[in-house]
Amino acid sequence: MEHTPGPWVWGTSPEADHYFVYQDKPGATAAVALVNGLGDTHLIAAAPDLLEACEVVLKKLPDGIANSYLSLKTQLQNAIAKAKP
Repeated sequence: MEHTPGPWVWGTSPEADHYFVYQDKPGATAAVALVNGLGDTHLIAAAPDLLEACEVVLKKLPDGIANSYLSLKTQLQNAIAKAKP
């Protein structure tokens, strides 16, 4: 299953004590997430952009990279794997 494509943005509802994260696309009506904390809201809204940035950096790292970058490559691979089902 693929995630809802970004970009995602957040907003509030006057009647509610939580935040909505939703797709920033004309006609998009469903919330991606309902979140209680503003800090978490920003992080969740940034998720598609962060995933894309990780994938771009990982592609640019050469296969024969030095050991100092090996942990970065592993960290990026783990983060991407966690974000994708």
